[in-house]
Amino acid sequence: MTTPAAAEPENPRLAAILDEAARLFHERGYGAVGMRTIADVVGVRASTLYHYFESKAHLLYQISLGVARDFVDEMLPILD
Repeated sequence: MTTPAAAEPENPRLAAILDEAARLFHERGYGAVGMRTIADVVGVRASTLYHYFESKAHLLYQISLGVARDFVDEMLPILD
């Protein structure tokens, strides 16, 4: 399992998981998307997702960290 560093993935597979999960959550709703669905879309086994994330909630948390990081990165120059 990864740490909050997953918010800035250098691993292409991890980046794909985060991107596809975010897209699916947006399109279908968090409650309507399971880890198996995410795994199928990314082309990995569900066990691979659990290698990176202990739960779907943890996956959403990592996506949220990435969104927050991007927001801060965009706002910092404005605040300077």
